[in-house]
Amino acid sequence: MSRSPVRIKIKNINSLSSLGYRIAFSSKDRQNALEKAVNKYGYLYVMRKVNAIYIFNKNNPKMSKKLVADKKWLMKNYKPKSSRKSRKTSRRKSSRKSRKTSRRKSRKSSRKSRKTSRRKSIKSSRKSRKTSRRKSRKSSRKSRKTSRRKRTHVGRPRKVGRPKKRVCGPGEEPGPTKKCKPRKHPGRHRKPGRPRSSRKSSRK
Repeated sequence: MSRSPVRIKIKNINSLSSLGYRIAFSSKDRQNALEKAVNKYGYLYVMRKVNAIYIFNKNNPKMSKKLVADKKWLMKNYKPKSSRKSRKTSRRKSSRKSRKTSRRKSRKSSRKSRKTSRRKSIKSSRKSRKTSRRKSRKSSRKSRKTSRRKRTHVGRPRKVGRPKKRVCGPGEEPGPTKKCKPRKHPGRHRKPGRPRSSRKSSRK
C-alpha cells in the first residue's frame, strides 16, 4: 500500500521572494532576507515557509542542504529559548512537588494507621485482662464455696467413730430422724431430780 502524497497549503507564495530570499543566492544574502522576513512576519511563519520549501525539494541534495542550513540558522538565532526549557522545568517542579506531597500523605496515613492499630491492640489487651481476672475471681469463689461445703482432705482416710447419742427429754425416745419421739411407756422412765435412795425408802 503506497501512501498518499502530503498536501501542504501555502498562503502568500511570494512573501519570501519579495524580500529577496532565493535558494540560488549565497548564505549571507539568504540570511539577510530571512532577518527581514522574521521582523515582518515572525519566527514561526518564516520557519514554516522554509520547512515547506525543504519538503518540496528534499530529493534535490544541493537545495536540501541549503534549506537545512537556513532552518538551523533560524532556530539558533530566533527560536524562543523559554519554550521547551520552561516546560521541562515546570514538569520537573510539578513532578517533584507531587512526589513530595504523595510521600507526606503516605507518611501521615501510615502514622495514623499505626496509632489506630496500637490503640486497638491496647484496648483489646485491657479487655482480655479484665475478662480473665473476672473469670479467675469467679472460679476461685466457686472453688472456695465447694471446699467449704465438702471440707474433705484428699489422700487421708476419714476417722470413723461412735455416733453421738441423742439427748432427749423425759418421756421421749430417739427416732430415725434427728427429732425425738414420745416414749411408748412414759411411766417407767425415771423422773429426774429424785435420788435412788429415797425410792428404796418409800418402797419399804
